[in-house]
Amino acid sequence: MAYTDLSAPAMPPPPGETSNFTNPPNGNATGLGALLLMLIISTIFICIRMYANAFITKKFWVEDVLVLLGYLTFVLTVWTAFMFVQYPGFFVHTWNVTVGDEIAALYYVFLFGVFYSIALAFVKMSIPLEWCRIFVPPGTWSTSYFWWGAMAVVALQAMFLPVIVVLLNVQCLPHAAIWDIRLLPDATCIPLPTLQKLSASVHLVTDVAILVLPQKIIFDLQLSLRKKAGLAVVFGLGALGVVCSVFRLIDTIMLANEPDVFFYTGPVELWCTAEVTCGLFVACAPTLPRVIKDTPLLRRVFRASTRRGATSSDGPTAIRTTGGKRGGGTDTLGTKLDYTKMDEENEFHMINITKSDSTEVLREAAKPGITRTTDITVHHSASPDHNDPRPWSHV
Repeated sequence: MAYTDLSAPAMPPPPGETSNFTNPPNGNATGLGALLLMLIISTIFICIRMYANAFITKKFWVEDVLVLLGYLTFVLTVWTAFMFVQYPGFFVHTWNVTVGDEIAALYYVFLFGVFYSIALAFVKMSIPLEWCRIFVPPGTWSTSYFWWGAMAVVALQAMFLPVIVVLLNVQCLPHAAIWDIRLLPDATCIPLPTLQKLSASVHLVTDVAILVLPQKIIFDLQLSLRKKAGLAVVFGLGALGVVCSVFRLIDTIMLANEPDVFFYTGPVELWCTAEVTCGLFVACAPTLPRVIKDTPLLRRVFRASTRRGATSSDGPTAIRTTGGKRGGGTDTLGTKLDYTKMDEENEFHMINITKSDSTEVLREAAKPGITRTTDITVHHSASPDHNDPRPWSHV
C-alpha cells in the first residue's frame, strides 16, 4: 500500500463509522491526569532521596546516580507521552487519525519505547544494589543467597538494556521507516509488538524477583514483629510494579492482535509510565524513615500522629506528662511525674512513687491477696547513625 495522501485516514473506518479528524472522541483528560500525577509522585520521591543523600548521609553511591539518571530519562518518557496526547490522542481510534498524524505519532511512540527502556533499566539496577548495601554485611556476599539473587537481577537488566535499545532502533531498515510509513514498502521490519512483549516479559520476571528477594531476610532479622511487618510492606512495594507489568503485558498482547493500533497504544504507554513510577517509589521508599527522623518538622508531625494513636484508647491508668526539661506534670491518677530530657531525640521519664487518692482507696478496700502489680520494661536505643543505610535503624 502506498501512503501518498497524508490527509487520508490511517485505516479504513468500520461499517457505520465515519472518520472524524477534527475532534475525535478521546480519553485525553484521563491520560493527561494520569501522566501528571505519576510525574508529580516521582518528582516528590526523587527529591526526598536526593535531600537525604545531600544533607543527611552526605554520600552518593552508585545506586543514587542510577536512580537520578532513571528519573531524568523518565521525564523524557513522560514528555513523549504528552506528545502522544497531541498526535493522535489517548484512546483515539485509528480511523480518526490521518496518515500525516500517524507518522508523527509513530515517531513519538518510538522515542517513548527507547526512553522508557533506559529509565526502567536504570531504576531496576539501583534497587538491588541498594538492598545489598542494606541487607548484606561486608565480607559475607559470597555466602548470601540474597546477594547472588540481587546481582542476577542487576546483570539481567544491564545486559537487556543495550539489546532492547538496539532492537528498537533497528526494528526497521532503513531507520526512518520505523515511523515514516511511506517507506514501508521498501523496508525490512521487526513487528513492534514482538519487541514490546519481549520487554514486558523480562521486566515482569525482574519485578517478581525484586518483590520476593527481601522477604525472607527481613523476617530473619532480630526485630519486633511490628518492625518486621513494616519493613516487609516497604520492601514489598515491588508488588505495585508486578501489577503494572502484568497489565502492560496483557495490553501489549491485545495491541499485537488488534488492527486499531492507536486505540491500544495509549493504555500500553500508561502502564509503562506507571511501572517506572512504581520503580522510583520502591527505590526511594527506604530513605523515608531517615528523612523523617532527621527533619525536625516531619519528626514532630510523625511523633504527634503516633502519640495520638497510642493515647486514644488508653485507660484511666495512662501516664501523660507535661512540663519543661525537668519536673512538672502529673498523671491521671494525680501522681507527680518527673523526667529528664537527655538530648533532642530522647526523653527518659522517671515517676516518683507517692501516695495518691486512688491508691489510698485501693488500700482501704483491698481484700487479702495481690491487689495490683506493675510490669516495667526498659528500652534503650542509641542515637542513629546517619550513614547507616538500614531503614529499620531510623524507625
